Amino acid sequence: MIDVIIPVYGQAALLLKCLKSIRNNTTVPYRIMIADDPKDDPGIEDVYNNWQTRINLTRNTKRLGFPKSCNAAINRSDSDLFVLLNSDTRVHKGWLRIMQAEFEDPRVGAVGVKLVYSPGGQFGGLVQHAGVATNTDGYPYHIYRMFNSKNPLVNRRLELNCVTFACVMIRRECWDEVGTFDGRFGMGNCEDVDWCWRARENGWKIVYQPKVEVYHREHGSFGESLVNQLASKNMKMLARKWRKASDEYLFSPPDLSSIEGVRNYMAEQFHRAMQEVYSDLTRDPRAVVSMRYAMKTNYAELDPKSKRVASRYADMVIARLRESE
Repeated sequence: MIDVIIPVYGQAALLLKCLKSIRNNTTVPYRIMIADDPKDDPGIEDVYNNWQTRINLTRNTKRLGFPKSCNAAINRSDSDLFVLLNSDTRVHKGWLRIMQAEFEDPRVGAVGVKLVYSPGGQFGGLVQHAGVATNTDGYPYHIYRMFNSKNPLVNRRLELNCVTFACVMIRRECWDEVGTFDGRFGMGNCEDVDWCWRARENGWKIVYQPKVEVYHREHGSFGESLVNQLASKNMKMLARKWRKASDEYLFSPPDLSSIEGVRNYMAEQFHRAMQEVYSDLTRDPRAVVSMRYAMKTNYAELDPKSKRVASRYADMVIARLRESE
């Protein structure tokens, strides 16, 4: 059972869309836990009443803000894996299963996803989050913000120093070791960056998994004005606390100007291809062995089955290379 923890501060319409998307697109066992910060919003009561049999609702006696509200909710959860999910998001088919699979690696502590601006808005279909980079001044930023969501650069699985927590799955063991969100970040902003950096300092892996694409109405959950008030102050506090060097090199695009660069790129795509192609095409684990062989030998020497696998994989890589031109 995976606990999906949703901190809420009003915004009934957004929460309802979020809950429906979870209900319609989740196949693994889960429990929805809502941490409600009080706000005068009659619509939110209607949502709670209509969904009372499907949610575990906790009402905070006073407004705590994102970090403290999440800390309290996580403390009530008994799940080995749990998700923090903003109420202004909409998830898609397979989201929870794909994230869960990353934790087969025992050193993965948290998995973030590709966040895309909701369709219909000014930036609908463009990327909001595809990993958080740190610049030379020690400030974090969304390095691929406003990229097309189909761009190959934002569709690479990466191990990074930080992902945003609008949608993130966390290992309980990692959370217990790293600790809760730092209360000094007040109502919220940068507490997720600080937590990720602490996790990395403790040797945990932070994964960005673009196969999970989530619609996100940025700042819809807690309000644009509040975020703007807190951003500058919290960003400066974060930079003073850490004095981080730039990690923008982690996002470097593949070098496709040489044979070696193309080989490295194909090797990087190999793990994705195993999941995206092999299971659907052959449903045979031996295909993985065939593909490894295909990468090291002459195509003409392969048996017919391996040729089909190799051709499908090559077509996929070529298509992605053309998209990046």
